[in-house]
Amino acid sequence: MTLKSAAHCFLPIVLASIMLGCQAPEATSSSSTPSAPTSGALPAVDTSRSTIPFTTLAQGDTPIAGLEQPALLVIGEATEVDQLLPMVDNPAIAEQLKAVDVATTYVVAAFSGPVGSGGYSIAIQTVGQASGAVDIGVQVTPPPADRAVTDVISYPYHIVTVARQNLVVSPGTTWSMHGAESTPMAQVQYP
Repeated sequence: MTLKSAAHCFLPIVLASIMLGCQAPEATSSSSTPSAPTSGALPAVDTSRSTIPFTTLAQGDTPIAGLEQPALLVIGEATEVDQLLPMVDNPAIAEQLKAVDVATTYVVAAFSGPVGSGGYSIAIQTVGQASGAVDIGVQVTPPPADRAVTDVISYPYHIVTVARQNLVVSPGTTWSMHGAESTPMAQVQYP
């Protein structure tokens, strides 16, 4: 068994352990080719939420992530960093992730789920907190109509870091990812 095929076999187990408690809406597309989640402008910022600064660590897409729904991953322990590495499939990004000081920083990874071609992107636009919940606002952008794209299913991602000192997090804190819709694209309880 090759390393790549082993990663594909064990990736669902790793993802299940990372995303325990994660919920995402069911796909409603009747097409056999995945389409991107709805994109559009983010809703107006809720002024009762505090806006949290964040730093982009990596952004791109990968053909091997295997996440069949939009997903939000939060990493706050060194052992959890290793579970994210197969999802980005890039040695330079792997080194950046390993260098993050998770004692002082959370790593937040937003995945759009599968899209039917290259050229799509997901971007974390806002990180906010209110009533103990953390809200991650994202925008999924399709490729321009006049751009040549690869004809392959890909999995766009955006990985950011957030200083722990800027968040009030306790066991069971809900982290939600949403786009223009009011319904979360993905949710996870962390830690």
